Amino acid sequence: MIEKGGAKVLILAALIELLFALGQQNLIISISGFGLYLIVAFILKPYESLLVTTFLIPNQRLLTIGGGGISIINIILIMIFLKILFTRFKNPIQLKIVSIIMIFYCLLVSIINFELTTLLLALKIVLLFYILNYFVSKSINEATIIKPILFFVLGVVFTGIIGIFLEGGVVLGTSERYSGGDINNANILSSQFSFSIALLLILGLTSLVKKKYIYIIMLFLFFFGLLTQSRSFLLSIVFILLGYLLSLFKFRYLANGILISIFFFFFIIASDYYFPTLIEKLINAPIDRVLNPKGGDVSSGRSALWLSYLNAFLKDPL
Repeated sequence: MIEKGGAKVLILAALIELLFALGQQNLIISISGFGLYLIVAFILKPYESLLVTTFLIPNQRLLTIGGGGISIINIILIMIFLKILFTRFKNPIQLKIVSIIMIFYCLLVSIINFELTTLLLALKIVLLFYILNYFVSKSINEATIIKPILFFVLGVVFTGIIGIFLEGGVVLGTSERYSGGDINNANILSSQFSFSIALLLILGLTSLVKKKYIYIIMLFLFFFGLLTQSRSFLLSIVFILLGYLLSLFKFRYLANGILISIFFFFFIIASDYYFPTLIEKLINAPIDRVLNPKGGDVSSGRSALWLSYLNAFLKDPL
């Protein structure tokens, strides 16, 4: 799935995240993780450093200084950006024009509101634009293009596994939601699980990754997603499956859909036979949150919040 050179980078990324996870209880171990990340970003090529960062992004709340005040990933991205500047990589004129427009708009907003937060945010977004443009441009063939996707998805899976240890285990069949550790958020984590499932289904429509690897990783993602008891995860899965089923109208993809359906059917049957209450406990909790939401609002007040944001923007875009 990942060639030998990519596997070494993947191991380095996993080791960095593991050190930060263990560093929650030991400052020296956390500093060791930070030091290793700095060394990796300095020694490796910018593209490989970005692969490491892609793996770490799902658990970025773990990689902070001062209890979440400063993001270590932001520091590393600035280092990578400076390394890219010293290469002969050229950015397209369209990106430069968009960057200038965005900075000018945010500068205007900052002047009107007498604050610098918006301008700093714009500068951060522009920096990310340039880094992403470099990242995508370096992915010049299909085998390389899927590498960032695989690093992100495997990073999400690793976040789920580490989170179980950070939380001291998970008790099924309770109202306690799995969040991947005290510093993470169940809803954010669930969105990463559903997004990763969508990415894997897209890869499944190609022949770039072996199907057996996709099925195994999807099982982990679906399991962790149900543990979060997120209603948005269930809704996302419904839309993802609908979109995937529509793609199966192309006959050459029909076999993939049949294989995935058979695989999950036998997995559910086997799980129900060997672990009679596992499926029930996994599914009951999130379904109960949909049928019996707190306060009677299945969106937990988000609908009213989104509407107020929309009204405020329409009233005064600046």
